[in-house]
Amino acid sequence: MTIEVTGTAIVTRKGLRRARHGWPWLSKDDIVEYDGDGGPFVDLVDETSLPMGTALWDPDGPAPVRLLSSARTRDPVGLMQTRLERAVARRDIDLAGADAGRLCAGEADGLPGLVVDRFGNGLLVQVDAAAMRPVVDVLLAPLVKRVDASVVALAMKDQVTLLQGAASRVRFLHGRLELSIDLAAHVTRRVTGELEAQRTLRRWARGRCLDLYAGFCGYGLQLADGGAREITVVDVPALLSANIEDDARHNQIEARFLRVPADPLTWLRAESDEHARFDVVVFHPPATEADDDAAVARATEHGALCLKLLDEGGILAAQPTSAALDEVSFASALQEAAARSRKRLQILARLGAGPDHPTLAGVRPPPTLLVARVLATA
Repeated sequence: MTIEVTGTAIVTRKGLRRARHGWPWLSKDDIVEYDGDGGPFVDLVDETSLPMGTALWDPDGPAPVRLLSSARTRDPVGLMQTRLERAVARRDIDLAGADAGRLCAGEADGLPGLVVDRFGNGLLVQVDAAAMRPVVDVLLAPLVKRVDASVVALAMKDQVTLLQGAASRVRFLHGRLELSIDLAAHVTRRVTGELEAQRTLRRWARGRCLDLYAGFCGYGLQLADGGAREITVVDVPALLSANIEDDARHNQIEARFLRVPADPLTWLRAESDEHARFDVVVFHPPATEADDDAAVARATEHGALCLKLLDEGGILAAQPTSAALDEVSFASALQEAAARSRKRLQILARLGAGPDHPTLAGVRPPPTLLVARVLATA
C-alpha cells in the first residue's frame, strides 16, 4: 500500500523556525493556507513558496502540522518504516534484552503521532493523530513479525481495539517479577515510563509502604518483593489493578496487600488527619499541564500531606502533578513542605524514565521522581 504526499501547507517563517529549533508541532496560527485532498502528508513551504520539508497533516488535532522531515520526501511511509526499524533496534541495546518497554516514542523517534509499548508478547499501539491511522496499518505488520507479538491492541483517545489475539491481558518480565497487565486498560499507557523507577525504588523497601496513584501497582509489587511486609495501594476504582494479589501469589510474594479503591488525594488527607504512619510513601500522580504558581502551591500541599505520614528515616518518593514544574522548583516545594512540617529532607535519588523514553532536545522532559529521606524532625 502506497500513501503519498497529496497536499501543500503554507506556514509562517516563525513557525518553521520554532520547528527547526526542536519544536516539531505547528498550531493553526502557523498555517497560512492549505491546498490538498485531506491526505495524511503535506509538503511544507514558506510564504515565498520555498520548500521547507514534509509533515503529517492532522487538521482536527491540537497540532495540525507535525514535522516529519526538514527535507521533502516522496515516500513518507518508507521513511517512517526505516525510522521504526531503527527505533526498535536501539531498544534491543538500550533495554538490554528486557521484554517490556517503549519501542517507539512518537516525535522523539521521528514518528509523529505514534507510540508503541511492548509487554512480553503483547504490543500496545497508541495513535494520537487521526492522520496516522491508515499509516499504522502499513507499519504494523513488519513490527509484529519482528518482536513475535501474538496480542496487539490499538488505542485511540478512549477507545481500544484488539487487532490480534483472543484477550488483551498479557504477561511480561519486570525485573525479577513476572506480572500481568491488561493492554486495554487506560492506565497501561503510562506504565513503561515508570518501570525503571519502580525497579530502582525497591532498594529502599521495608516495613509499611504506601503507593498513591498506584494504577498497575508496579511500585507496590516491587517494594513487596524487595522486603516490605505490608503494602497499601490507592487509586480510583477504574484505574486500580484488580490483579495485585494474583500477581503476588504468582511471584510467591508473602507481603500483605491492602487494596483501597478511592481518590488518592481524598484518602491521603483523611489518613494525614488520622496520623497514620508508613516507612515508605510513593506519590506519583499523572502529570497534567498547569501554570507554575498553581503547580508550586499544589506540590507544597501534597508534600506536606505525605510528610505527615513519615517519621525520621522515612522515605518519600514523589513527583509533581504538573508537567510545568521542573525538578528544581519541585525540590524547593518539597523543602517548603518539610519546613512547614518541621522536618528536613535529604535527597537520595532522581528517578526518571529509562532510555526507551527519549525526549527531543528543546522539549520539556516529563517530571522525575524525587526520592528523599526524612533526615530529622524538630
